[in-house]
Amino acid sequence: MAAKSLSSLLGVLPDLSSYESLYKHFHANPELSQQEYETARTVAMHLRDLKVYDVHTGIGGTGLVGILKNGPGKTILLRADMVRDFRSICYLFLRYSRSMKHV
Repeated sequence: MAAKSLSSLLGVLPDLSSYESLYKHFHANPELSQQEYETARTVAMHLRDLKVYDVHTGIGGTGLVGILKNGPGKTILLRADMVRDFRSICYLFLRYSRSMKHV
C-alpha cells in the first residue's frame, strides 16, 4: 500500500499561521529542563482558550495534559516535548545581546 500524504488524508492542510507568534515566543524564552513553568502556563492557557480540552496541570512538576473527548471508543495519546534546537539558541542570543546594550 502506497503511503499517503498529509494533505491527501486531510483534504486541505490547516492554516497554522496563528501559531507563529507562539512558536517565536517559546524559542525566544527558553527555560531550563524541569523548570518550564512559563511554557506550561502558556500551553495550558492556549488549550483552555480553545474551549475543547479538559486541561490538567502540575503533572510531575511542569507537565500538563489536555484531554479532547470525542465520544466512546479508542483513546489516542499524543506526547509533545519541548526541545531546545538551533533556532532557540539563536533567539536566546538575540534576546541577551539586545539586553546587553543597556549595560
